[in-house]
Amino acid sequence: MKDIEYGGHSILYAPIPVGKATGDGGLRIILGQDGGSISARVTNKDGNPVADCSVALIPAAASSEAILAASMSSGRTDQNGSWQSGIIAPGKYYAVATNDTIDKSPESIGTLWKARTSATEVELTAHGKASVSLVH
Repeated sequence: MKDIEYGGHSILYAPIPVGKATGDGGLRIILGQDGGSISARVTNKDGNPVADCSVALIPAAASSEAILAASMSSGRTDQNGSWQSGIIAPGKYYAVATNDTIDKSPESIGTLWKARTSATEVELTAHGKASVSLVH
């Protein structure tokens, strides 16, 4: 899903202000077909794979913790220290690896929000497959 518009304004990660639209007050859902995926490989400082490690992809465009929670992609590495996202929108992401469980609790989201500054950047192009190496 690329966007959801109501009254000509994006509400993709916002509450629907029903009855407050002016002009074209219709609801518009915009779907995209240009998604791609990002694979991550997590190793320790000696280069050995880190299994069962949490990985999060945080969209660089996320402008608040609430939007981060709604738009991030996360999972856990396999026995080879590898993880692959599902289909996600093209753009810049911050990749983070942690031993903590990643969920949508305020504590987890707050920790990820702060981790963006030291995360590894990865760019995903339309229909692309990107990869990132993380040391944890």
